[in-house]
Amino acid sequence: MIDQAKLHLSQVKSNLIGEVEFDVGDIMALEEPSASFDKVVVIRVVINLADWASQVKGIQECARVLKPGGLLLMSEATVQGWQQMNKFRKEWGLSEIGMPRFNLYLDQDEVVKAVASELELVDIVNFSSTYFVGTRILKPLLAQAAAAGVDVANPHMEWNRWFSQLSPAGDYGTQKLFVFKRKG
Repeated sequence: MIDQAKLHLSQVKSNLIGEVEFDVGDIMALEEPSASFDKVVVIRVVINLADWASQVKGIQECARVLKPGGLLLMSEATVQGWQQMNKFRKEWGLSEIGMPRFNLYLDQDEVVKAVASELELVDIVNFSSTYFVGTRILKPLLAQAAAAGVDVANPHMEWNRWFSQLSPAGDYGTQKLFVFKRKG
């Protein structure tokens, strides 16, 4: 993904205002100096750390490299969204979707508390809710009712693409965007 991002950056760099940097590193021990970035973007990294202490350390490292007033944009799966999605599925007789065993979804309330001394929560955006309702609830129900033999797990279906374009509504998606601002 980093190689692709760097390739794309080389093609659009002349159109950008400011600098963009992509790199690979250890989120729990970033090599960058403190207060060196205006924005840090983290996508589905923290949920792959082994335990809560490691997750907090990783988020704190991201906060450390932010300039005061800088933004941390963190797109991660949450326990709350996962629970709401499964509650909705249960209402319609669908089985629970388990949390992947290689992920440790975040408790969004605990995340906010854990970093409150360094980061101010600006927003938690439920951008994936409509997509998850369409692909994890409606799609399986329609496939079941139509006995169509549709592979509901296929993420490349037009159905999925269409639902990804709709505006979000509700709190039924596991993936959320945390927007934090560095204090100080």
